[in-house]
Amino acid sequence: MKILSLHCDYLKFKAVKKAIKEPEELSENQKKASEIKEPLVIFTAVEKSDELNLKKASDLLVENILDLMKKVDAKKVVVYPYAHLSSNLSSPKAALEVLTETEKKLKEKKVDVTRAPFGYYKEFELKCKGHPLAELSREINLDGSKEGKLKPQETAGVLGTDEKYDPTQLLRQISKTKLDTSKLKENDHRILGQKLDLFSFSETAPGMVFWHNNGLVIYNELVNYWRDEHKKAGYQEISTPQILDKKLWQVSGHWEKYKDNIFLTTYEGREFAVKPMNCPGGMLVYKARPKSYKDLPLRVGELGIVHRQELSGVLAGLFRVIKFTQDDAHIFCTEKQLENEIVLIMKLINKFFTKFNLQFDHVELSTRPEKRIGSDEVWDKAEKVLEDVLKKEKINYKINKGDGAFYGPKIDFHIKDSLGRTHQCPTIQLDFAMPERFELEYNGEDNQKHRPVMIHRVIYGSLERFIGILLEHTNGNLPVWLSPIQVRVLSFTDRNNKACEMLFEKLKEEGIRVDIDLESTTVNDKVRNAELMKIPYIIVLGDKEEQNNTLAVRQKGEKPQFGIKTENFIRDLKEKIKNRGDYLSNKMAIANLSNLINELKQKDFYKKFIEENPDAFLAAGFFVLDLDSENHKYQLDFFLPKLNKLAISEYPFNEIKIQNDEIKEAKILDENLKIDTNNLVDEINNLKIKNDYNKKTSKIVAILKDDLWNLTCLSPSLDVLRIHLNSLNGNCEKFEKINMASFMDVRKGKKEP
Repeated sequence: MKILSLHCDYLKFKAVKKAIKEPEELSENQKKASEIKEPLVIFTAVEKSDELNLKKASDLLVENILDLMKKVDAKKVVVYPYAHLSSNLSSPKAALEVLTETEKKLKEKKVDVTRAPFGYYKEFELKCKGHPLAELSREINLDGSKEGKLKPQETAGVLGTDEKYDPTQLLRQISKTKLDTSKLKENDHRILGQKLDLFSFSETAPGMVFWHNNGLVIYNELVNYWRDEHKKAGYQEISTPQILDKKLWQVSGHWEKYKDNIFLTTYEGREFAVKPMNCPGGMLVYKARPKSYKDLPLRVGELGIVHRQELSGVLAGLFRVIKFTQDDAHIFCTEKQLENEIVLIMKLINKFFTKFNLQFDHVELSTRPEKRIGSDEVWDKAEKVLEDVLKKEKINYKINKGDGAFYGPKIDFHIKDSLGRTHQCPTIQLDFAMPERFELEYNGEDNQKHRPVMIHRVIYGSLERFIGILLEHTNGNLPVWLSPIQVRVLSFTDRNNKACEMLFEKLKEEGIRVDIDLESTTVNDKVRNAELMKIPYIIVLGDKEEQNNTLAVRQKGEKPQFGIKTENFIRDLKEKIKNRGDYLSNKMAIANLSNLINELKQKDFYKKFIEENPDAFLAAGFFVLDLDSENHKYQLDFFLPKLNKLAISEYPFNEIKIQNDEIKEAKILDENLKIDTNNLVDEINNLKIKNDYNKKTSKIVAILKDDLWNLTCLSPSLDVLRIHLNSLNGNCEKFEKINMASFMDVRKGKKEP
């Protein structure tokens, strides 16, 4: 038997229509919609093996339900038949007998129990609580075990002889894995994974990802970005073993909470656990050497691979897996350092999710659960620290009562993707208890032993799940630095094959991920195939390109550009890959600018913003001069002298004049730069940028680097712009002042902002 227990705020369900020929008869009351508040829902699949002893199967189910109720302190139970948890179901008659008998026995024990109708398709709605024990799965065997261990099987033959088996039959059994796409949307990451050759799954390793080369490129690039940013932020990186003694998990407190979801093994008579979490290993690394107050704060990160048992019926592509990489970090610090460290983590989280254009939907402060370690005094202190930081940073948050980790309260960040769905990814957890249990110490300034405080945090969360979110958020159209194939070279005719091969080798030598298509088919077919693979850049070489030693380049979502010099293309592309820029098209970038301008015009902030932040707007890449506002002369007098001081050779200025919603003029202020603005004019006119005031003249001046209007390539300047836009939305009261000389250094790549 397999069960999935969900501790919920509520459950609503209603029988809709028959799912089997002879479902149970329902009373008029059972046919109505039901709603149960604060239930423990037990989704149950009775299996063929349970038919050997239905009474014992029912007794074991009751025993497990009572155990789970005690763990989460639930007062109500819903027994819910759920066939999807198993592919080896018992007969309907046997399943109904087990479930009705279970209901009867629970009522005899004075349990408030509801049993959902058996044999019907049901519509249901629930809200699952977010605490660590809210979702648990178990496999219950007739021998009474819950871990799902297999009994030793008799083998054909004796020790020293070969086992008897049919390899062909075994291969047939393990080759049955096939993705059912009938109920999946086109942008489902599982479909994209197949189309783009990113990953696959196999029943030989349920819930574990087989990364193909293309998918592993994405995985490794995310890891590299993580490592680069954490190194800049002062983190060390460690790696701890996959299998650790059971005693370690008992010390940490994880054993009592998670033992049903841990893979176990034995070695030389000792019981070991495959780690479901990274933190206990991090405790041992801390204890390996004496620590001083001078070592704190100690920031330690680990991209640790963890395993957690899940029932096969709840696995869902990259979103719900058994083996995954968790980007854990643990910060050991003093109580005085706590607030500053939490703020630094928040800034790092914001930097990451701004990079991926993922917005935060809401933030939750999750407080003490019923089952926890540590005293109430310690919990009071920990919850107050987190709440104080949220208030000081002017972050809107909700209280999620009772959903903290068993060792401490936490701040959970919920992001929203392009489909409007929310996902909880980053989390910051405060822990006074585990350092106590592991007796962590440092020598203080007073030469006495002191106990550090510990912060647990993740940014991606599960790297696998984050990749799934990112694929669906972008529909597979990843930025160029993340794209498995960054450039595809196409031949116009067979005559151009040699030139294509030479270009292919040159791009490969430059470290660009490139492939080549020399098939004897039409260029349109080749372009279509490249677009289906979501490749950011397509280069076509024909006779004209060979003669002129140029390229015809088609950027994703753009019309082809002709006459591009190979050296210029390679230089620009390498810089964008190095800077991990987001590669938007002209139209998308201008739309972003248009939306921003409209947003700014809705707020009467010009004078205050310019007065307090002149360099921020300037350094971010552009500023708005609204000729219709009373502040017009003030803006011109303030900004133009600053523009004149900038080195035009490094900061090309582009002046766009808009009148009556149409572009009247577009020019480059630096006449030495040869950039064609005709296409830009067409793009903006097509968008019909509106003037929210009197539809008179407005002037927009943009300071861009390298790529005309490619605003999202202004990293790191764009991050600054976003920070200040957040301030306009009320997320902070004071605007930071930015030193222009410092930004000049940032633009030249001398330092980070």
